[in-house]
Amino acid sequence: MVEDNHKGKWRGRTPQNKLVFFEDGGDWKGKLVDVEVIYTSPYSMQGRLPGSSAQPDLNAPLLVFAD
Repeated sequence: MVEDNHKGKWRGRTPQNKLVFFEDGGDWKGKLVDVEVIYTSPYSMQGRLPGSSAQPDLNAPLLVFAD
């Protein structure tokens, strides 16, 4: 489920409560989205929508916020 958009990336969680970030210009807040995971780190994952050719900048710092 997609939670919100933060600094140009959508942030959501898997059913196992793992963070997943992806980029897209649409409005995904509150929706369930299938995301293709293309990079993992100890605390989160980077993904893209299936069929999207967009590649995230893996050298950019990844900020993870806990509520």
